[in-house]
Amino acid sequence: MAPNSMSEAGTSSSGTCNTVKKEKTEHDVPNLGEGQVEWTWTWRDIKPLNTAVLIYLHIAGIQAFFNMPSCWQTYLFQFIILLGSGFGVTAGSHRYFTHKSYRANSPLRYFLIFLQTLSAQEDIIKWVRDHRVHHKFTDTNADPHNSTRGFFFSHMGWLFIRKHPDVTTFGKKVDMSDLENDKFLLFHKKIYMPASWIVAFIGPICICYYAWGEDFMCAYYLNMLRYILGLHVNWSINSFAHIVGNRPYDKNNSSRDSPLFGFLAFGEGWHNFHHAFPWDYKTGERGDYFTNFSCIFIDFFAWLGWATDLKIVPDEVIKARVLRTGDGSHPYSIEARKKNPNFQEELKNNNEGERDLDHFWGWGDGDMAKEDLAGVDIKHKHYE
Repeated sequence: MAPNSMSEAGTSSSGTCNTVKKEKTEHDVPNLGEGQVEWTWTWRDIKPLNTAVLIYLHIAGIQAFFNMPSCWQTYLFQFIILLGSGFGVTAGSHRYFTHKSYRANSPLRYFLIFLQTLSAQEDIIKWVRDHRVHHKFTDTNADPHNSTRGFFFSHMGWLFIRKHPDVTTFGKKVDMSDLENDKFLLFHKKIYMPASWIVAFIGPICICYYAWGEDFMCAYYLNMLRYILGLHVNWSINSFAHIVGNRPYDKNNSSRDSPLFGFLAFGEGWHNFHHAFPWDYKTGERGDYFTNFSCIFIDFFAWLGWATDLKIVPDEVIKARVLRTGDGSHPYSIEARKKNPNFQEELKNNNEGERDLDHFWGWGDGDMAKEDLAGVDIKHKHYE
């Protein structure tokens, strides 16, 4: 198979990562821990345009309940758009572009870019930067939607106000060269605003109106409702998935596993696993299709040969991490506790979990250790 145009920085053609773990200095990590978070903001920090748009979108979405479309095709069409735009975020911007958990050939790559545009949730470079920074500096002021600032802030409040200065300062330290050197993504960034308006709003509304005669305003309001629902589903991972659920893999950060949000958010709800192993393409240990629709999407394109080098964390690596840093809720922890109630304290005394305090944004992060690079299985290997 010939190399495709999406070659990954820091990744060889065989899918192995070439990065080397670097020593950190005090300037590489925000000097902020729990209890040191700055909560203050002023009215000057509010973004008037963002605030007005988000308020209007919610008002328009609510109007859909009072202006219900009369054509069944409108509901089906909007549901298909909801699914497609959701996969654009989860399988595209998230698992592929941010975490590099699998490879995509050119047709799939362009399809993912189209679906992300359909979601109208920022251009890919901006989306990825925010999410890599979130993983790298979770629960600090450098985290764009820092969950320690409260539920509303992590859910959507962070979009109403200017970013904390640390987000920008430490965000510059996160490697974005793989995307910022991509000419097509730079082109996508330039055309994103008009393209998203056409693909996500004008196009769907006009199709409903002209193709099967739906009332224009009914089509308009339902389109707004569909868009708002998609936003809240994705926002829920930043908020609910840092509050509701267990921390079986890493109790040292606020991310949590939730089967409910695994189902609702196309498989993104296994968030504690995902923060521990962001390069796993399933974003969860189980990877069952019922609670991970995005896994169906990626596996389907792997079957077609369009998606390759699907990265999976081996069971022995998962078990070791669970025993080192889990909250005790995982079956591995329960089984180990029956044999030795003090197993976690003994591991801590041996300093085996010291490096688990590092946060990685995904495959290719320069801070990944050799153990992490070796501890991965590859499905559907890519061959030149």
